[in-house]
Amino acid sequence: MPFKNPRTLGGAGMSELTKSPQPTLRTERLVLRPFTISDAAAVARLAGAIEIANTTLTVPHPYEPPMAEQWIAMHAPGWASGEQVVYAITREGDGLVGAIGLVIDRIHRRAELGYWVGVPYWNQGIATEAARALIAFGFSTLDLNRIQARHLTRNPSSGRVMAKLGMQFEGVQRQHVIKWGVPEDLVSYAIVRSDEAAAKPSKGGDPPVPLLYTELADWWPLLSTPSDYGEEAAFYRRHLNEAATRPIETVLELGSGGGNNASHLKQHFRMTLVDRAPGMLTVSRQLNPECEHVDGDMRTVRLKREFDAVFIHDAVCYLTTAEDVRRAIETAVVHCRRGGAVLIAPDYTRENFAPATEHGGHDGDGRSLRYLDWTTDPDPTDTTYLVDMAYLLREGDSTRVKWDRHVEGLFSREDWLRWMADAGLDARGIPFEHSEVDPCTHEIFVGVKRGP
Repeated sequence: MPFKNPRTLGGAGMSELTKSPQPTLRTERLVLRPFTISDAAAVARLAGAIEIANTTLTVPHPYEPPMAEQWIAMHAPGWASGEQVVYAITREGDGLVGAIGLVIDRIHRRAELGYWVGVPYWNQGIATEAARALIAFGFSTLDLNRIQARHLTRNPSSGRVMAKLGMQFEGVQRQHVIKWGVPEDLVSYAIVRSDEAAAKPSKGGDPPVPLLYTELADWWPLLSTPSDYGEEAAFYRRHLNEAATRPIETVLELGSGGGNNASHLKQHFRMTLVDRAPGMLTVSRQLNPECEHVDGDMRTVRLKREFDAVFIHDAVCYLTTAEDVRRAIETAVVHCRRGGAVLIAPDYTRENFAPATEHGGHDGDGRSLRYLDWTTDPDPTDTTYLVDMAYLLREGDSTRVKWDRHVEGLFSREDWLRWMADAGLDARGIPFEHSEVDPCTHEIFVGVKRGP
């Protein structure tokens, strides 16, 4: 918890922002608010656990309420001077569950992130959710350029949180601190504003947007060509037609990406394509100029018309909370005619997830791409997994390398079927069939909108 004692930062000054009260931040489950003196007893109780002191840098043990009061009293002056921002992590029904903050160096526009979560609330994704919101606030509102975090080598769970936040491993500082009389190594992570993840933080605590959908979007056709999708699109078309109780003429695709599925489906249906990544819509418009394209988020877009079917391909994987998935399903149902079909194709369910590595790429006119992707689930207790991708990008005689992290959602088969049923669909799972996929290893979900 490096935000225990604010540092004096020469020349930092007071920004216009910190002349105002410290704002409250909200995520799906959490409220991050300024501490008050009335929180002292809860801070002493939670932070006073030996497990907290043992795995953080500066939390003392024992931790008495007067110490908590002194710590809380430092927060308002730290905010006013622009030297630190500290938040109480609270959750409805639980009250205070932890603390999170930034120690700020305004001269160099950088900060160090620190956090602790009370032992009763471990392994619930709280630190990750709170830190995403604070990092977004740091880049978008505090105008920081770099946010770093460090953890003791014997506390790898904190490192997993940092990795999920899009932070990059920067090294190990050997015997950098003395903890209870013993030299300890520190592992360092950081995220910088020039990273696309930092420069364009998503709203509401969303994971960072991958480079593939922003600055690298025009490379998409060399990572995955339309011809790769012929067999897969035919499978989806067949099951949409079989599920619907009426002929399908119009299809809305939510999260259409670069338009590879649509390039095949448009031969049979009139397609409307929705995606929230402008760069991918540009790619898709070039491939599918006859299709209607809409810049929108599958959770919130409302086109005020209905379609014979709605299709959500693997873009649904970027929804990492149950609430976001339910909102996307609601969007699909709102736009589907009664008796029409909704098909959703996540890459994995909780039951069929398996770590994997893949590689591929294609050559184009004057440039080429090769990629390696590595799928892992560092924390099986939460609702996300990671896909780390390395791209080799060649243009003429020059080759560069980019690393890109995709944070994706992972939910059970039962969850998908329940959410679809709750939204008004008669839903079922169907094994995914493809010549390059082992039988019965993946599953899609198809529902029919109920009604007369």
